[in-house]
Amino acid sequence: MTDLEIRIARLEDREETCDVVTRYCTTVDARDWEGFAACFDETVATGFNSTRAPLEIRTRDEWVAEVAAVLDGFTHTQHISSNHVYEFGPGSDRAICHSHMFAQHLLDGDADADRCFYLLRATYTNHMVRTSQ
Repeated sequence: MTDLEIRIARLEDREETCDVVTRYCTTVDARDWEGFAACFDETVATGFNSTRAPLEIRTRDEWVAEVAAVLDGFTHTQHISSNHVYEFGPGSDRAICHSHMFAQHLLDGDADADRCFYLLRATYTNHMVRTSQ
């Protein structure tokens, strides 16, 4: 490959990586659980530093069901991903996308006094692998 071809391929890799991280947000807000599932490989590893829980390995279907069970309880959500910084491993089949998440969750009750609003902020480290999908 020429230098130009390598640089163009890297730009394409960045765009594809960004698309996956963005689809994560748009699909959960749309409650498009099939689209959300397409963001993941068959095995999903999650870790949440705020709870100091160890890394959990689960199937894609288990992860999607877990997220759907939580978010389907909210009236509206809005997830925004920003500040993407990319790292690419040898070749271009692996990437890490560091990003920030800003998420709003609204839970309507029977009256305005019962309305709950949750605001979450997080830093994500998304380990990504290119697959045939």
